[in-house]
Amino acid sequence: MKKIILLMFFVFRITFMFSQIERFDSTININDLERHIRTLASDDFEGRETFSIGQQKAAKFISDFLKINDVGYCQNMNSYYQKFGVKELKSNKIQIQFSGKTFNNFDEIIY
Repeated sequence: MKKIILLMFFVFRITFMFSQIERFDSTININDLERHIRTLASDDFEGRETFSIGQQKAAKFISDFLKINDVGYCQNMNSYYQKFGVKELKSNKIQIQFSGKTFNNFDEIIY
C-alpha cells in the first residue's frame, strides 16, 4: 500500500511539473524575447561586466520584470538576488604573444 501511495505521489508531482512548464511555454513569443535580448545587449547596460554599473542595471531590469510578472522568490529567499562572495582580481600587465610579436594590453590590444 505504501508503494502505491508513493508511486501516485511521484506521478502527480511529475504531472504537475510538466503542466507548469507548458503554462509558461505558451506565454513566450519571439517578439518579446527579441525585445528583452536587445534591451539587455544594448549600450545602456554598459556590457554587464561583473562589478559594473551595467551589471547592476541588468540585474534590476530582470528583477523588475520578475516582479511585474508576479514570479515568486526562490524557496527560502526574500529577494530575486542571491548573495555570494566574489573576489575581484586585477592584473597590472597583460600581454599576448602571436607569431613572434608581443602585444600589450591597452597599447596594441584591449582585453
